[in-house]
Amino acid sequence: MKTIFITSDGKMYRMNYLGRLEREEIKSIKHYLNCILHLEEGITFETFFNIILKDKDFLNEVFKDTMGGFDLNQFTKEWKKNIKNKDVENIQYLEVYRDIKLNDITGVITLDITNVFEGITKMDNSIKESVPLDFIAINDLKKLPLKLNDEFIIPGHIIENVNLITSTKGMTLFEVIETILYDITFYGDPSSRDKIKEDVMSVNNKDNMIQLLTIDMEDMVSDERYEEAIELLSLIKKYKKTSVDEIEFD
Repeated sequence: MKTIFITSDGKMYRMNYLGRLEREEIKSIKHYLNCILHLEEGITFETFFNIILKDKDFLNEVFKDTMGGFDLNQFTKEWKKNIKNKDVENIQYLEVYRDIKLNDITGVITLDITNVFEGITKMDNSIKESVPLDFIAINDLKKLPLKLNDEFIIPGHIIENVNLITSTKGMTLFEVIETILYDITFYGDPSSRDKIKEDVMSVNNKDNMIQLLTIDMEDMVSDERYEEAIELLSLIKKYKKTSVDEIEFD
């Protein structure tokens, strides 16, 4: 599969099978979504997101369903705002990675692979601590480094802490953009997101918050709104591993 390389200053080049960059600079990502993506060390979210915005009208169509009917034009005003930093002061960098789990449902083992976009707060002895970015204004993410984690690890099912497979698998430009756009539009446009954030802030106990989200999810299942229920389940999983105190709000 072909590879695209983006430098820390936002220039894009094709990379050959020897890992060498071609001389001709790429000006648009439109024809390279299926390429494996490599990012130069030190690239910021601001640099990468500006590349996305250059082709926002095209990407609005490609990722219309991913963004739940919202589009990037609804985020450009927020993107131009000054950085407040408060919401991201504990985040060291942003990461796109794969969350891989084995599920055992009635004796049938299935593989659940989810691409995730999160903020990494610290890493000790290869154990990362992360925070969801759902409620953080995108302009506050600008100066944070953006990294891709291409690890492909299938955890053991019977013996804890023993992996069945430990390997790597590159992510395509399509996958990375899809993961980021899905996350920043999870609650809709900025005004919808901020309104929901206010509602969540009124819940001062993590267990109560998870309980309320679980009730909403069960209602969605009862109404056969399965896709929405799966999205809410993903959110519940996020907050089960994150304390309320670790979630940064205004």
